[in-house]
Amino acid sequence: MYLKSDYCNVWYDSEIEAAVIEWIGAPKSDKFREACMIVIDVLKEKNVHKVLTDNSKAVIFGRADQVWLNEVWLPQAEKAGYRVSATVIKDDPFVKFAVNNIVKERGSKFINEQFISHDEAKEWLKTQ
Repeated sequence: MYLKSDYCNVWYDSEIEAAVIEWIGAPKSDKFREACMIVIDVLKEKNVHKVLTDNSKAVIFGRADQVWLNEVWLPQAEKAGYRVSATVIKDDPFVKFAVNNIVKERGSKFINEQFISHDEAKEWLKTQ
């Protein structure tokens, strides 16, 4: 476990060889960004290219954080090896909209699939 808090958990899952980030609620911007940077640490330390993002307990992230994710975090994550992600989203139109906005701005060099359960996301990541 790299981070365990009331807003987010980050760990490495050796079964799927991926960094995992599980959001809980809506963290403040500084905490959101800190947790995202820890994911980059996991990618580098474990030399992996996959991320499982579990938003099933998340509340929508602010637009500034969505932009930061693509403009600041993504280039650093790509340099660290990031290429594939599985995203678990709950049936919330606002969260789906935010996730889709983030993903569509990334272009085609990254593979991203969305799932309704953590287990489905893990099974898919095993094949990547």
